[in-house]
Amino acid sequence: MNIPRIAGLCLPALRLPSTAGGICDPSELPHALLIFTPFVLPQDESLPRPSEVDESAIGGLQELLAFGQLYKQFESQNIQLFGVTTQSPVVQKLVGEILGLPFPLLSDSQRVLCQQLQLPMTAQGRIPRNRPIVIEVRDGSVAYVWDPLASPGHCATLILRHLSSDTVPRLA
Repeated sequence: MNIPRIAGLCLPALRLPSTAGGICDPSELPHALLIFTPFVLPQDESLPRPSEVDESAIGGLQELLAFGQLYKQFESQNIQLFGVTTQSPVVQKLVGEILGLPFPLLSDSQRVLCQQLQLPMTAQGRIPRNRPIVIEVRDGSVAYVWDPLASPGHCATLILRHLSSDTVPRLA
């Protein structure tokens, strides 16, 4: 499936554990960005040594940090940010604390949301890329999808620029 073609799709009602505590249902979000991030690990593995971290993990972590740096600007536009991975809540909490993220990570460890959105996944349950897929949610539906190829750290800036100006971004 071409990922941008999911625009307009209603999100399924799901209860995803959040590193902020409690549960988040993406279908109930008024305006948010879901940052589907390639991550360090398949679902139930321990943290690797730095020499074992692959490029997708590094790119995914760089993007989370970039969105974190722009968090207040997104918040000033009433746009919530959520990282979404297939890791367990325990791993996510550790990573969120280490990175000092100002926004929560949601655990789709059962891959239900990823499957409902037909996102590309590897057999190990990872998003097979080194950049995130970012989905804008408005009132429980997919409003826009960015499948960016921008260099690490630039995707967040381009998306913020798009949302601030209501122009279609050119992610290259």
